[in-house]
Amino acid sequence: MQNTTLRILLANPNPNDTALISQALAEAGFRFHIETAANDDALRRMLGDGPDLIIRRDADAPLRNLIPATIPVIVISNTMTHERGRELVESGAHDYMHTSDIGRLPASASRALRDAALRRASTQSPLADHFAQAYRHSLDAVAMLDIEEHVVDINAAFTRLFGFSIDEMRGRRLSDCIMPQDRREEFMSLTARVQNGEMIRRRTTRLRKDASPVEVIAIGVPVTLADGNHGICAIYSDISPREKAIRALRQAESRYRSFFMEAVEGMFISTPTGRFMLANPALAELLGYESVSAVTDGIRNISREVYADASQRDRLLELLGRHGAVRDFRTRVVRRDGTVITVRQNVREVRDEDGELLYYQGTMALTQGG
Repeated sequence: MQNTTLRILLANPNPNDTALISQALAEAGFRFHIETAANDDALRRMLGDGPDLIIRRDADAPLRNLIPATIPVIVISNTMTHERGRELVESGAHDYMHTSDIGRLPASASRALRDAALRRASTQSPLADHFAQAYRHSLDAVAMLDIEEHVVDINAAFTRLFGFSIDEMRGRRLSDCIMPQDRREEFMSLTARVQNGEMIRRRTTRLRKDASPVEVIAIGVPVTLADGNHGICAIYSDISPREKAIRALRQAESRYRSFFMEAVEGMFISTPTGRFMLANPALAELLGYESVSAVTDGIRNISREVYADASQRDRLLELLGRHGAVRDFRTRVVRRDGTVITVRQNVREVRDEDGELLYYQGTMALTQGG
């Protein structure tokens, strides 16, 4: 996947982080070298060597006060929530994930490195040929501004998102076109920071031409324009569909949870590295555990602790990689008390929009005579 070896700085790790992260990246084909910084002081000392990516365990202080905006940061935590994740993005993180979602790391790292390369290019030569292609064809709305915030150019995605043509925007102040009245002070503060050479990232609200609000991630990057003058590259990612999807997912989760928890058949979601992320009471009972948490917290390696023959899980994963889903997979599993039973499983892969494997979703039931 990578032609060069990435230098990854792992900040504030716990003893298991390096192995988990290394496994996830190696399985995705990354070439990398990991160094660790035990605390923020060590992190500051190591930033001078220019890591390609920082993976940080938790984050209490604002990241922008510690890490240069040119270095992408992914925060991993075993207590991560969507609300905390949004705070981290506003603070400067590129992405966030729960430790159980470590399978998402390769796709997230690819996007972070791609975005960082684009931003570095924009600060060096924003309308040179190599950047102009990305600028014109970007799915994100991009506006190029002079140092006084007048619009010099916009791309097609900007027109699609906000409804303004280049003729309507050129020469006008961006804040006069897309800024809600109650966000003007915020906008002026962010603009001043970019004018002083800082890159900013903020979750906020802007207005379309018809005055309807749109939720965005706004990024401001200091650039040198084609005429040699300093300017600003303003990038807007529409997160309204994602926010709607999150709300719909929460509603669906609420409805699905009662079905999941009350099902008579064992149901689970497991990680590619062999942990149960979710399990229902029927699965706990089938495997002889007293509670769901005993399954999700107590079983650290499904292959070794659940399968009577660990190679059978390898066989299952091989079939899943080939077909995406497997039905009626029969194997022997070991209950907590050591007794062996025969079960059948129906399992499928779940992947993200980039095709990266996130987790496995499946059911497990006792076979007749098992």
